[in-house]
Amino acid sequence: SGALMPGAGGGASGSSGGNAAADEYEYKIPPPVEKEYDAEHEFLLPLKHFADVTDPIRPSDTSYFFHVPRAGGSTVKAVIGKCLKLVQSSEVGVRDGHGSDPQLSVLDVSESKYVNVDTTTIPGIQR
Repeated sequence: SGALMPGAGGGASGSSGGNAAADEYEYKIPPPVEKEYDAEHEFLLPLKHFADVTDPIRPSDTSYFFHVPRAGGSTVKAVIGKCLKLVQSSEVGVRDGHGSDPQLSVLDVSESKYVNVDTTTIPGIQR
C-alpha cells in the first residue's frame, strides 16, 4: 500500500500553497506489481495486469466491471449510472442505430449515460 513519505509535498510544483504541514509529507504509490502464478493457477495468467481491489488507485487505472448474471450485476450497473452518474460502455450504447454514428458520443438512456460503442464485440471495442 501507499505510504506517507517525507518529501516536497502536494502538487507538481512541490508546494501545497504554503501549508507547512502538507509540505512535510508526500503520498507515494509503490510501482505496480505483475502477479505471478504457480502451475496450479496458470489459468489466471490473463488477469496478471488486473489490480486487486486492495491495491492503491493510480491515475492510469481503468475500472472494469465483470457482470455475472444472477449475482446483482444489474443493480450495480443501475447504481453506477443513476446514483453515481458515471458514463458506462456496453451494448446499450449502440441501440437505436447509434453504433453507426460517425463520432463517439455519450448518450442518455433510461436515466444513465452510455458511450455509443458495443463492448460485447471486437469491432465494437475497436470503434
